[in-house]
Amino acid sequence: MTFQQVQKYEKGQNRVGAGRLREIARLLEVPVSAFFEEGDGAAAQEQTEVFGFLRAHGAVDLLRAFASIEDDQMRREVLAIVRSAARLGRKKEPEVLDA
Repeated sequence: MTFQQVQKYEKGQNRVGAGRLREIARLLEVPVSAFFEEGDGAAAQEQTEVFGFLRAHGAVDLLRAFASIEDDQMRREVLAIVRSAARLGRKKEPEVLDA
């Protein structure tokens, strides 16, 4: 799926077919029902969070690449690297210049 196609889905210009929706749910490891509004509970909050993550630049590419790794141990190692990078990124405070 191309980036442009994802944008069309996001903007509502194209509809997501049932097969594509099932595949997206499988890749995200969520039930298909997670894509439909069901209230304001914990499931709805988790759904909002998942879609928020997918809006980050490169998130879909990262997910696609991760899903293509067949070796479970390598997946765990890649996940550990990404988590470490995220921790390092959070520790860096931007410099504030006094005017």
